[in-house]
Amino acid sequence: MQFSKNALSIVESSEGLFRDAYLDPVGIPTIGFGTIAYPNGRAVEIGDSISDAEASAFLRFDCENTAKDLTSATSGIGLNQNQFDALLSFCYNLGIGALLRSALLAKLKQRDFAGAAAEFPRWNKGHVNGIKVELPGLTTRRTVERALFEKPDSPGVPIFSPPSNVESAVSIKGYRVGASNLLVAFDAAGAAVEFLELRDSSPQTFVAALGNYPNLKTFAFAGPQETIPEGAPLSFSGLSRPIPGIANAPALERGLLVRGMEDSEDAAGNDIREMQSR
Repeated sequence: MQFSKNALSIVESSEGLFRDAYLDPVGIPTIGFGTIAYPNGRAVEIGDSISDAEASAFLRFDCENTAKDLTSATSGIGLNQNQFDALLSFCYNLGIGALLRSALLAKLKQRDFAGAAAEFPRWNKGHVNGIKVELPGLTTRRTVERALFEKPDSPGVPIFSPPSNVESAVSIKGYRVGASNLLVAFDAAGAAVEFLELRDSSPQTFVAALGNYPNLKTFAFAGPQETIPEGAPLSFSGLSRPIPGIANAPALERGLLVRGMEDSEDAAGNDIREMQSR
């Protein structure tokens, strides 16, 4: 099934919009509307910032993936749109694993919809400092989800999303623009659908960029005379945040540490001790 705006409304109001990454009540770095990992798989980190448009895109991406998992988990039950939307918000918050091991799903499979609805309030707790406690925000969210689950009329209109740029891309060409590397993604008709300007020349960034395109079939470097298609590039990096530097780190007496080398009383220098200190 497809989710509707009813599901999006619950998720948006429950999660709130955060353009800068923060720690949620159980200590997980989160951004946007409850996003904890970006579409390329990288986990959100404290210090990350996104735009409103990116937050909405990540929300839709996460909802679509959750809808696929939920559809598989509830196959054959015959949910109506309100029930599906309520369960999507539930799974968006708790993960599909929580539903799979729950009495809620067991009752759904028995067609005990009243009993399933009564299970929602039980899922209002989280671990804070290692202790399982009730979270008021979850209590409110479960109440809203249950109300939608039990609502028999006025179902939402399912949202059918057209293929995104990353899904429609089947080939990529790499261009050199001054000191920067630009990747241009093309669809099956040969139209340029997305432009990525790599923030650095790291192979990790290059591989992470290509990994964004699930239907990518070919990659090639553009020739020196090829014209670059027009389009606004997005800035992209696949590198993790740098490790903070250490003040007053000792310098090595040798310029190279060789595997297997060791300091001894007969040899000058303390390279191994210095390396451990660093």
